[in-house]
Amino acid sequence: MRTFYTILVLFIFVLAKSQNLVPNPSFESFTSCPTAYQQINRASPWITSSGFSADYYNSCSTSTNVSVPKNLYNANFQYPKNGNGFAGINTINGIGNDFKQTISSSLNSGLLNNSYYLCKFYLSNVNCYPYAHNNISLSFTSTLTFSVACSCPLNLPMHIYKFGNPVIKDT
Repeated sequence: MRTFYTILVLFIFVLAKSQNLVPNPSFESFTSCPTAYQQINRASPWITSSGFSADYYNSCSTSTNVSVPKNLYNANFQYPKNGNGFAGINTINGIGNDFKQTISSSLNSGLLNNSYYLCKFYLSNVNCYPYAHNNISLSFTSTLTFSVACSCPLNLPMHIYKFGNPVIKDT
């Protein structure tokens, strides 16, 4: 069984005019149903930007590892915030060491100076793991940033994070 803590992620990023700038924000579009862990690239255009690929969960999957709502060998039960799919990232391993997975996508259009944006993302702790994590954030860069050498944290600024940096188990 997987020994990593997984956070389920759904992104919503909107301009005040209600235009969603994040492509495939609820992971509904896919090239094929996930059949195993580490297949976030099937939810195009999402990719992983760390050494190990993030997970993609969808109700179309027949695998007990990545199906919805039961997954992780039926040890977890999680509905998506919207639709049929969500992403999973590992943020810590079972012995407490940092282990960071990230997912990335280009926005549908660039951000404009002197504009206000509403940005939301949702997290849920896996039922079968007692761990939670802090330092979960969004970063914006002009180019995609990768770290293929390890699954260590990318050295990116935390542009959007929960004030006070509390430990998060569910949103």
